Amino acid sequence: MTNSEINIIWKKFHNSLLFFIQKRIKKKEDANDILQEVFVKIAQSSIDTTSVEKLTSWVYTIARNCIIDYWRSNKTDLEKISSLEFDPAQIVEYSNKTEVTSLTGCVKKMIKHLPEKYSTVFILYETKKLNHKQIAEKLNISVSGSKTRLQRAREKLRELLVSCCKVESDIYGNVLNSCSEEENCKNCN
Repeated sequence: MTNSEINIIWKKFHNSLLFFIQKRIKKKEDANDILQEVFVKIAQSSIDTTSVEKLTSWVYTIARNCIIDYWRSNKTDLEKISSLEFDPAQIVEYSNKTEVTSLTGCVKKMIKHLPEKYSTVFILYETKKLNHKQIAEKLNISVSGSKTRLQRAREKLRELLVSCCKVESDIYGNVLNSCSEEENCKNCN
């Protein structure tokens, strides 16, 4: 792989890979070491960088394997290792931070349009970071009721978002473009 190809991959994936690794490795120094190891392996390999889909999957597979190697070398519980599934939808591309911020603002405003029983569970789960058991106890509902309400809240938010905002995403779920503050969205105001 040429130096220019490695530089392109570094610019494209550095921030999102570091975020991906730091979610799984708590020590900042170790996460940075793993990131460097990923790029060493990338530099030592050869892949056709013209296919973005294959490149992204390949890069994150290398990162996942490096994290697993780290856990194995530190004798981490094998259950943790097996739970590390790569989900391309979790990739956060920082180049589109403005669109994500705009979209987050819209979603926050749309929550007030949800029925109270759904908005309450959504806020407790997503904002207050309570688990379903805690929500069930707090609201005097069942755990499955909490899960159902959260699912319905997400569905209703998705419907509201799609009905008024133009949201474009790539095949991995990264937001490429979204409604802006200037647009007069009935649900965002």
